[in-house]
Amino acid sequence: MTNTIASVTLENSAHAGVAKCINCHMYQAGNNTVGDHTFSVTDRLTGQDDIAACNQCHAGVDTVTDFDHLSVVASTLPHGGDYDGDGVANGVQTEVTGLLTNLVNKMLSTGLTIGSGGSHWTSYTNRTSFPVVYAAQRNAAWNEFLIERELSAGVHNTAFTVRLLQWTYTVLSTNTGGNSFQVDYPVADLR
Repeated sequence: MTNTIASVTLENSAHAGVAKCINCHMYQAGNNTVGDHTFSVTDRLTGQDDIAACNQCHAGVDTVTDFDHLSVVASTLPHGGDYDGDGVANGVQTEVTGLLTNLVNKMLSTGLTIGSGGSHWTSYTNRTSFPVVYAAQRNAAWNEFLIERELSAGVHNTAFTVRLLQWTYTVLSTNTGGNSFQVDYPVADLR
């Protein structure tokens, strides 16, 4: 399954098509503090991640030891799964956090500011005078909000999340006089 937005196709990773929410979030861990009807993947008493839910599929092929997992799929990429372009291939959650940081820094450089309480973006470019820049800023604000508030940091749909953030950076940057993500982060693996 794919999603096409503007001129980019955002592919989904296996988690979005093969796994159902309940396969992981209601995995029977043997107690009532994780999985089952709590829908939580982290034990609310111990703070332990329920990686047994992940290893229903990953065990023996790509065993998961924590949610910030560096997949064997990513390790076959030219830069080993370095999606944020910092020169180090980390687990998916660390990479997505790095991508969010890259995007937020680019948003700030275009004049956007974070509103009171950090809950929203403000200071958009005048939409009448600069409609393309305004649209790129609004797009970036929405996509940053979407991924930040989704809370899995890429675990639910790594391919979609990574590509969306890289593409959003490119659209915002190239419409405000900057470079594409690939030019600014040449060692990043592109999705």
